[in-house]
Amino acid sequence: MTIGVLGGGQLGRMLALAGYPLGLRTELYDPSLDACAG
Repeated sequence: MTIGVLGGGQLGRMLALAGYPLGLRTELYDPSLDACAG
């Protein structure tokens, strides 16, 4: 399953890290180049 997240800040990064052990794929979208989630 893939989850889309608008915004790559700290909350987006935490969501991606929490979903990883559950086998979730996370797609992050943030137009800024210095987003925390990378």
